[in-house]
Amino acid sequence: MGISAGKYAAEVAAGRVFIGSTTAAGTTLPEFNGTAQKFGLWNPVGSNKLAVLLHIHMALTSASVGQHTDAFALSVLHNVGAQVASGGPISAFTATASQNAYLGHGQASAMRFTLSATTTAPAFLKSLGFGHIQSTAYLGNYDFDGTVIVPPGVYIGTGKSQTDSETYQISLVWAEFEL
Repeated sequence: MGISAGKYAAEVAAGRVFIGSTTAAGTTLPEFNGTAQKFGLWNPVGSNKLAVLLHIHMALTSASVGQHTDAFALSVLHNVGAQVASGGPISAFTATASQNAYLGHGQASAMRFTLSATTTAPAFLKSLGFGHIQSTAYLGNYDFDGTVIVPPGVYIGTGKSQTDSETYQISLVWAEFEL
């Protein structure tokens, strides 16, 4: 199949690219080191896959937003294993279906995606390079450009510099490759 429709077209055509999204209404985000995670990706031990983060897209969905400053970031937990465990790094996890970017392709992701998890406090991994300081609608896009690879036993979450009631519609796009 000869496709030249973008830099990830070959991976999408092979069924290796996945999308995890919030609902259309969006979700609130915790501080980056919060234990009540609202948007995350877990590569369980035993998946035999690497998750290469491709893009994250965020849009403010709150009806009214106060004047303040937010900075968005990724957080990370290492050595999280393959199972939810009381007292473990991930003690609650609500699995949410991700979508293969090759629409209609049957291959499911080996990763576990969530809109609700309870974890130990994750560490700051990296800034997403955007935030907002105004009280108007907001859109953020980040192209990882191969800078973050999630191996088995690692959880990646999203967060921001402070907790508030703003809601965001978020989509994370990643590719999966055999170890």
